[in-house]
Amino acid sequence: MVCLSVCWRRDSKAARITIVHAISRERFAVGYDNGALRVFQCVPQMASSTCFCEDFIFNSLAHAAAVLSLASTAMNDEAYVLSGGADGRVCVRCYREPATAQEHSSWKLESTHGGTLGRSGLLIECVAAARDTWAALVGNKIAVGPLRSAHHWPVQYVGPLANVADDLQMLPDGALVTCSFGGLTLWRRQDESATLGSPPKYARTERLAAARASESIDLGCDGWARSLAASAGGQWLAAGVGGTGGKASLWLWRMADGAEFECGGLRGEVRALTWSDDGLLCAVSSSGVADVFVWSFGSRVDGDDSAPSAKRARASTPAMSSPAGQTPYRLRLEGGTNAHTLSFESRDGADAAGRTLPLLACGGEDGAIHLFDLQGVHSTDAHSTVRRAECIPPVLRWSHPTDEEVPTFDALTQRWTRGAPPDPGRLERLLWLPHRAGHRSLLVAQYPNGLLTCAITSM
Repeated sequence: MVCLSVCWRRDSKAARITIVHAISRERFAVGYDNGALRVFQCVPQMASSTCFCEDFIFNSLAHAAAVLSLASTAMNDEAYVLSGGADGRVCVRCYREPATAQEHSSWKLESTHGGTLGRSGLLIECVAAARDTWAALVGNKIAVGPLRSAHHWPVQYVGPLANVADDLQMLPDGALVTCSFGGLTLWRRQDESATLGSPPKYARTERLAAARASESIDLGCDGWARSLAASAGGQWLAAGVGGTGGKASLWLWRMADGAEFECGGLRGEVRALTWSDDGLLCAVSSSGVADVFVWSFGSRVDGDDSAPSAKRARASTPAMSSPAGQTPYRLRLEGGTNAHTLSFESRDGADAAGRTLPLLACGGEDGAIHLFDLQGVHSTDAHSTVRRAECIPPVLRWSHPTDEEVPTFDALTQRWTRGAPPDPGRLERLLWLPHRAGHRSLLVAQYPNGLLTCAITSM
């Protein structure tokens, strides 16, 4: 049984939320259309099971225009929050534990071929951070800069890429990956670490080494790769690919041996794509169907013609964990709505109910939140208690209440009230905050006019 209790934070009408991003356990960053950047912490409200948000580290005006993208990373006892704005700038905020000091740096990026210009400058819509560097997508190039203010090397531009890129990921080892028309582009980092005055060096990797020495796999695909997601450890790359005639597919590359897989049969453009923290589950939604498809790794079963299935695209590799031959698990959203945001629960271990597999939160176009319990899903069908051909219903659905009173915090008056909250508008994004084993899960839902914080308990 899954129980949910919520509280609502209403922000100032003068600023609308543009993006949210999980930083660490119970903390997350929020960007606004006036350039403000805030870090919040979820704390218990008195003795109840609900949560609320309060300013934690900083509340600053990071940009002269809207905050469009966020990323974060940690080194030792330092946490770095990276933001990209509609003013052509990348900003880095650093705080330490305990929060006794903070640093900030800002860079104005150069416009490159394919970069989008807004009223206030270049639009920085995709940023990433890992190790000691940050990266930002600017048209057909990648801007790379230092996270630490003590490193004074100038921003460098990696590229040019063959096509203007749509998405960017930075792998744990510092490698850069972009997606665009025709597939992915991978840039391997050549040095161990950047020094005070020397930037890191990158080399483009045209092909991945396959398991057999005589073979290699390129990162191309049949169509336009518009979205990109790397598994947490960087073992897998996944891309949502659009083809001709409205067809779409999910392409997967296994970094260890170059194996490549195409999961076809999606109806319409890929809306959302995400991995579980352990890299064993990959979820995808598309615009043409109200179902979310989840692939687990390690089994091989006969496919179901009514659902997309994975096939080996070009590689010939030994049997390893992969989705080859699988029919995915199908999750059915109530009300016939499509899911446009997905997020796997993040946790350090089993929860209070002993669940080891994460919940999956799906945000529908109707503003409702659907929670799916994947405990019966297993990488091998011999241990699975869920049939792949069945549609898994949500264990909980939350939508804007008309007669339910919820705790509401007004950021303008700094006061708590209880009552039915106003219609929050379109659900933009969902994120889970990491939590310790046995503790409650915390889910944050982003709406244009505020944040909904959900405390989730399994019984």
